[in-house]
Amino acid sequence: MPNPAIMIAAARACAGTPFHHQGRAPGVGLDCIGVIVVALRATGMDVRDRTDYGRRPDGKSLVAALEAHGAKPVATIEAGDILLFRYDCQPQHVALATGSDTMIHAFAPAGKVVETLIGDYWRRRLVGVYRLSRNPEQPQPVANQPQSPQPLDGQRSLHETCSEPPAVAHPPLQPLP
Repeated sequence: MPNPAIMIAAARACAGTPFHHQGRAPGVGLDCIGVIVVALRATGMDVRDRTDYGRRPDGKSLVAALEAHGAKPVATIEAGDILLFRYDCQPQHVALATGSDTMIHAFAPAGKVVETLIGDYWRRRLVGVYRLSRNPEQPQPVANQPQSPQPLDGQRSLHETCSEPPAVAHPPLQPLP
């Protein structure tokens, strides 16, 4: 399992990096997946990266890619977990948990990589918590059928029908205490 402390340190070193769709260059430009790629590569993990996705990535592909790299759905948030969030009724955003109630991510409305609290806005959109468990040197082929994570209390299911309107208002950034 990749070392969560190394992942978090690598992600925190990216704080303030401008948001750039499909960006993979710390200090220059990153998107949400880019932060995760940087964090995993810092642990020595062989990451099979893709940059062929649109601004609203396909949620099934995100889950399949996480699982192909050994991430398994879990029921509680711990430092080093990868968080999957829903926009427009499907998973389209990821963040790295830095604690049970904090995360770091490249957030387009903020225009940069930020570390914030996981407030109500984010908890309502949280559809999966993933923990890496497989030998990091052996990523598996991307599967067609991702596993369905079990929702946390108050969390929507990955496959639940979405009845809320698309997210247009973004939360104010909640700085860490």
